[in-house]
Amino acid sequence: MTARWRTWGFQLIGGGVALAVSTFVWGQIERADRAMPRLEIAPLPALPAHPPRIAVVMPARNEARGITRSLRSLLAQRFPITTIYVIDDGSTDGTVSVVQAMERHDPRIRLVRGAPRPTGWAGKNWAMQQGIQLAIADGHAWIFLTDADTWHHPELLGLLWRQSDLRHLDLLSVSPTYDEPDSGAVLLRAAIGELYSFVYGADYPLRANDPRSPAALAMGQCVFVRSEVLRAIDGYAAPRLRSALADDRALALTIKARTGRVAFAAAPNPVRTAGYGSLGEAWQGHAHHLWPSVIDEHGDAVALAAIGALQVATVWPVLALGRALWRGTRQGWHSALPELLRFAAQVVVGGSLRWRAARLAGLPRWYIFAGPVGTVLAQALLLQGVRQEGRGITWKGRRYVPPPG
Repeated sequence: MTARWRTWGFQLIGGGVALAVSTFVWGQIERADRAMPRLEIAPLPALPAHPPRIAVVMPARNEARGITRSLRSLLAQRFPITTIYVIDDGSTDGTVSVVQAMERHDPRIRLVRGAPRPTGWAGKNWAMQQGIQLAIADGHAWIFLTDADTWHHPELLGLLWRQSDLRHLDLLSVSPTYDEPDSGAVLLRAAIGELYSFVYGADYPLRANDPRSPAALAMGQCVFVRSEVLRAIDGYAAPRLRSALADDRALALTIKARTGRVAFAAAPNPVRTAGYGSLGEAWQGHAHHLWPSVIDEHGDAVALAAIGALQVATVWPVLALGRALWRGTRQGWHSALPELLRFAAQVVVGGSLRWRAARLAGLPRWYIFAGPVGTVLAQALLLQGVRQEGRGITWKGRRYVPPPG
């Protein structure tokens, strides 16, 4: 009898802890969702009589597949763009020819053949620096940083300028919608999002919008920056920025530490990006963000703790179910009842959390049930990063090794 009550007590304590943690995380998600600014499609009542000069800086390395659509979406902006600097970052496909053809038909497009990359610079960061320097020298008031696989609603720049002007921001970034046709790529992206919530907290977007918090967030597909601030920090020339693989977030952190006027908003319609076309592409792509954002920034201990947290949240309940079924078939189902009830409670609580997060992120419903598989993939990717720490990572044909110390 004592052993039975001990078993029930253990299961109730475990279930209570899981419920408390889940309630805390749910609260974080809800607070962040309520406080998250949103950019909704709405045309400006009227364009300003003297609109500010806005430049676009777009690095491009082997982007022939999608750059035409991206440039057309920028040329179609209702808010006037002065110049679009396309910085060719050593492309070996037809990127240069595509841009040159568009350049001949619209003088706002300016193809810039990137200079050789100096030692200590990441490829994209060096391309961005060249474009930023040109935009500043040409007297632009604002600079819009974007990627060549991203498409922009015609009202986007007007929305970004109006919000930045009204709120006196120096940097405004928004989250894009991903057009990923491959289910494996979607699964891994969602699992990486869960991983980040364990490392940074589910309320990180809320803190990123708090001027009193050092946290900052940006997505490279859509970063609207005040030119004078970029001039003050010398663009990407700071050591923290020139080699940062997660350059978007590093830029937001740098500017927020300097001025505090940085914001991140949700924009489910104005910005769309191609994302990754396969699980293999997603694996490589997320590795190049995961390594600097978790392992290089926080160290192996935090990375391993994140793996443990993910196991507790998703993998262990599945193992507990297997143990309960094993006991039920051998010792009778009454003996497995406590574990079965705890598993059911964890499924309900964890499924509810994943359902809420999936709705906010625009994920398909099947992710609610495929979460444990995604967790295993995220754990494997994180373990690969821990194992390779100090030896670097390959991204877009280049090898990046972290500086010592």
